[in-house]
Amino acid sequence: MSLNVCIKHETAPRVIDNIIGALARSVIGDPSTLVDDIVVAILDNLPLKEDKDEYDIIFKFFTTLLASQHPSFHRCLPKIVECSAVFYSDLTIDKVRILVFNNANGNIFIFRKSLTSWSLL
Repeated sequence: MSLNVCIKHETAPRVIDNIIGALARSVIGDPSTLVDDIVVAILDNLPLKEDKDEYDIIFKFFTTLLASQHPSFHRCLPKIVECSAVFYSDLTIDKVRILVFNNANGNIFIFRKSLTSWSLL
């Protein structure tokens, strides 16, 4: 049974958003476990409906795919645009700035700026 079929049994939008966030966290924690079924399940349930705090994790998920040069990243591009539009147009979401820095050795550093400070992700 695919993840999408399992998720379709849930009707509460906030719960679905949390399930998608948990799937994204699993990929962030160990990108080597990524399978297409996870990517499809996440993409099919974006943009988020209620739990907008999960966008932080969703954008980290996209960044993880990019940093690992995962072949499924190109399928995420339309959803990155769509989620970004929702995220930046919703005035109720707390916005932070993200800085991606690629040094001379090819290492990627991602910094998050809140209203008061910068932190390394």
